[in-house]
Amino acid sequence: MPQRTLAHRRQREFFSDLSYLEDLVLTTKNGDPCALNIHGTFELFDKHWVAAEDSQDETMLALKEDRHHLLSNVEPRIHFHIDWDKISYACIRPRRLELINSDYEIVFCDKQDPNARIFWFYFRDSAEAQSLRAKWGDDWINLKEAVNCTNYRQEAENVGYAYF
Repeated sequence: MPQRTLAHRRQREFFSDLSYLEDLVLTTKNGDPCALNIHGTFELFDKHWVAAEDSQDETMLALKEDRHHLLSNVEPRIHFHIDWDKISYACIRPRRLELINSDYEIVFCDKQDPNARIFWFYFRDSAEAQSLRAKWGDDWINLKEAVNCTNYRQEAENVGYAYF
């Protein structure tokens, strides 16, 4: 399992905009013979692991369901554990896949190399997709920001954000 980490402010800003896209296809490599695809709308979910000895706080990537889990510390039924410290860049690029009827992909990487992808989404062209591309562009997006805080918990406490 990846190390438990919280998403940084810029990662949260990007995922907030990404949450407006309907019917994303989330994909990650599970080795060469297979890949996991989850279709839907996604959001970030902060979890505090009370019994954990270290790394008690974590941001998960979750399939958007009902809002109940956001008001509690209950894990969403479907979610990804991600080491957010390794997600430094994203890139939105054209990627036509007939099999799943997608027009674009968003790759999340630790360096500016689409072959170093950690996870990615496929999506169709839409008004929301065009708005996302207009805001973030088609070049590499730096998802880390130059702040003195090392994680979102510190950032949140500094600006008074609430998290679960």
